[in-house]
Amino acid sequence: MKAYCTLCRREFSVARGCLSDVKQHVGGSEHKKNDRSATTSAATDTFFAKVFSVEHQKVLAAELTSVYHAIQHNQSYASTDCLNKLVHQQFSDSEIAKKVSCRRTKSKAIVKEVLGPKFLNDVLCDLKQTYDQKLAYFGLAVMHRTGKTENCLQLL
Repeated sequence: MKAYCTLCRREFSVARGCLSDVKQHVGGSEHKKNDRSATTSAATDTFFAKVFSVEHQKVLAAELTSVYHAIQHNQSYASTDCLNKLVHQQFSDSEIAKKVSCRRTKSKAIVKEVLGPKFLNDVLCDLKQTYDQKLAYFGLAVMHRTGKTENCLQLL
């Protein structure tokens, strides 16, 4: 007959004395070492949020909203570093605000991988609906102003 120790992740025999075999295993150096490390180490589920938890979705929504706001008002990605610190200080009692960690690198990734493709798809869908699913030709002009100079890019 065998028993399995989840702490040591191994089987051991309990054929001779059952309870005395378990006590012997628990008194062993390997089991004691595993017990000490298990009590001092935090479980991995405390480090990783559950992907579909409500709290995780609220954190993602807050990050996405702050990036969208920064882009909408022509702010740099660097401004999200400051905004992140500000949110942590202003809403220090909020668990969601404590977990928001959206700085310039993550902001750039959100724009390139989430917001950009979403808005491009929205524009293309609007064009298809406007022209009854036919191929439509359109022009796009983008104006960018930095200080005293103006740059204009036209795509036809």
